[in-house]
Formats: sequence, C-alpha cells, structure tokens
Amino acid sequence: MLMKIKKLFIVLLGIGGTLLYSCKNEKSSFEPVENSAKVEWTAYKTTEKLPVKGTFESVDLINLSEGKSIEDFLNNAEFSIRALELSTGDPSRDEKIKNSFFGLMNEAGKISGKFIFENHQWTIKLRMNGVSVNNIPAEIQFKDNLLSVKSSIDLKDFKALKALEVLNSVCFDLHKGVDGINKVWENVDIHASVKLKETKK
Repeated sequence: MLMKIKKLFIVLLGIGGTLLYSCKNEKSSFEPVENSAKVEWTAYKTTEKLPVKGTFESVDLINLSEGKSIEDFLNNAEFSIRALELSTGDPSRDEKIKNSFFGLMNEAGKISGKFIFENHQWTIKLRMNGVSVNNIPAEIQFKDNLLSVKSSIDLKDFKALKALEVLNSVCFDLHKGVDGINKVWENVDIHASVKLKETKK
C-alpha cells in the first residue's frame, strides 16, 4: 500500500512539473486588431503655420515578430501605405493632393518603411518618391493595448519639393494667410496607431 502511494505521488509530481514547465514556457506575443491601423498626417500652410490634417485609409503591417516586449514585436517590422487612398474631410482638397502631389511622385502613391530599434532608440527607414531615408527619429509608446508612433519628416529629404510646388500653385490662394503671403511648409508630422491584442503560444 505504501509503495502504491509513493508511485501515485511521483506520478502527480510529474504531471504537476509538466504543467508548470508548460506554463513557464508559454510564449506571449501580440497581433494587430484587424482594421485598427491608422496613419494621420499634419501638413502646414501660411506663415501662421496653420495645420492641414488628413489620414491614409490603407495601411499594411508585415514581418511582425513574436516577443513579450514591443521592442521584440515591432523591431524590423515593415509597413506599406497606399498614399492615393487618403482623406482630409474635403473631397475637393483630396483630389488636389492626389493628382498634384502624390500622383506626380516616382512610385506614385507608394510609401513604405521599416521600424528599427537600436541602442535603446527607435528610428524609421522610410521610402517615398522613390527615395529612401534612414534614421528618422520616432517616438513609440504602448499603453492600454494601443501602439502609437509619432515622427516628423522633411519633404526635401525625399526630393519631393517639385511636387510640393505644383500642389502649392494649384492651391495658391488657399495657402495665403491674413498677411496675404503664400506659404506651404516642407515638414509634415506623422501620428500612426494600431490596437494590439496579446496572444499566447
């Protein structure tokens, strides 16, 4: 009887150990919530630097990794944006931006990039107008299952000033401020976000 109890105890210990090992080795990671990715951009006009806001309606995330941290999950992940699918809340303005800016670029309507985490800092490699720019500083936060990315670009770096000039000529009077001076700014602020859910594997 004592021998049977000992054997049963050993079996239970073995089962418990297996379950404990499995729990400890269960991998947690993240995956995007479907259709939750959003990219907002803010351009500026007039000497007062008035904002013009818009969103890209089509964003794809690829090459996401497994990992318990956002650094593991997002590092080396890539994204692509169909820039001709945009909205500013003004259909007339949307068409001008599509036809007289993004539509004039090399690789028209295509924006792509990659997230890089190195030396405890985030940067983005971004390609637009057929030009790739490395080491664009980015601020990345993760809170309440929402991953947010903030950055800023200079259109001059992407050799996009000619396209900007065309857009400015089409919207010349709309880019005048109270001082009557026409101006459009080269810098554009970016704010992207995506909802994530934790997964167990």
